[in-house]
Amino acid sequence: FRTAHSELMELLIKPLYGNNPSIGIRELLQNAVDATKERKNLERKNLIPKANKKFTVELILKKREEIYQFIIKDDGLGMEKKVVRDYFLNVGASYRKSDLWSDSHKTNGKSDISRIGRFGVGILAAYLLGDEIKVQTRSVNELDQKKGLFFNCNSFHKPITINYKNCNIGTTITVNLTKKTYDLLCNKVEEWDWYYSNDVVVKRFHDEDGEITEINDEKNI
Repeated sequence: FRTAHSELMELLIKPLYGNNPSIGIRELLQNAVDATKERKNLERKNLIPKANKKFTVELILKKREEIYQFIIKDDGLGMEKKVVRDYFLNVGASYRKSDLWSDSHKTNGKSDISRIGRFGVGILAAYLLGDEIKVQTRSVNELDQKKGLFFNCNSFHKPITINYKNCNIGTTITVNLTKKTYDLLCNKVEEWDWYYSNDVVVKRFHDEDGEITEINDEKNI
C-alpha cells in the first residue's frame, strides 16, 4: 500500500482528538512526565550520574505583543538523534515499546516505572495547539552542551532539518498559537491544569508581556 503520508496525518489529527488544544497539552505533558521518570530511573540504577535536583515539568502560556505560544519544558531523559528520527517524528512508532527502551527500563521483563503516556503519537499531539512547532532536546547520554538538538516543524509537507544547539539535558517544545487558542487556554485552565504527581512536580505559568504569574500553587500528592 502507498499513502499520501503527510495528507493522511493531517486528516487524522482533528478527527482523532476532537480539535481540542487541551488534549494536545495532555499528550505532551504525559511524554514529559514519562521522560522525567525515566531519567530518575536511570539515576536510581546508577546508569547515569545523579543530578541531585528536584525534577520539574513547566507549562508556560506566553504572550509577547501579538505573538502567542505554549511552551513545555522538562528535565527528563532528552532525545538522541536516533530517537528523534525513528520515534518522535515517526507517528505511531512508540519509543517506549522498543527494545532500546526495554533494555534500560525493564527488570525481569517488567517495567521499572509506571508510565502515563500510551499512544505513541509524538509530535502529532502538538498540532492540536498550532502549526508551528520548535523542539530543543539534549540526551542525558550527551555530555557536550553544544550537542543538543534543535529543529522546527512548520508543516507536514516540509522537510525537517536537525541542528546542534547549546542546551541543558531535557526537552523544550514551543508551539505558536493563534489568539483564539491562546484565549481558550487562558479562559479554560481547568481543562489542562489537571495533572499532579508524587514524584514529578508540574508547574504552570502565565507569561503575559513579561509579567509572569504561577497559575496554581505547586502541588505534589
